[in-house]
Amino acid sequence: MKENRRPLLMLLFKEIYTYRNESPLCAASEIGYFEVTKLLLRHKPRPNINFKTYKGRTGLSLAASCRREQVVMQLYKDPQARNGSNLKRAIKAASSSKITHHLQAYLVEQGSFCA
Repeated sequence: MKENRRPLLMLLFKEIYTYRNESPLCAASEIGYFEVTKLLLRHKPRPNINFKTYKGRTGLSLAASCRREQVVMQLYKDPQARNGSNLKRAIKAASSSKITHHLQAYLVEQGSFCA
């Protein structure tokens, strides 16, 4: 890791929340910082992937609504996110038909997709 990134990563790994009650994982997911979300998910202790902002949005639904396909693919495959209601919420938030297709296919594969 480059030394100039160390202070930033140390801040991200702390479970700090913004004025919008947003975790570092939510913020990185919404912006589409794939590498940062990957680092956060690998860090111990792991962040709460199902944490909700003050508007009830998770990192997955934020990434889906902002068309952050790479982040969506990473988050929905995480064991903590394998909750049908979270994935369905992300499908409703998705602004991209490609993301919607990926999420629906995953739910069908898991036997969790019902209207």
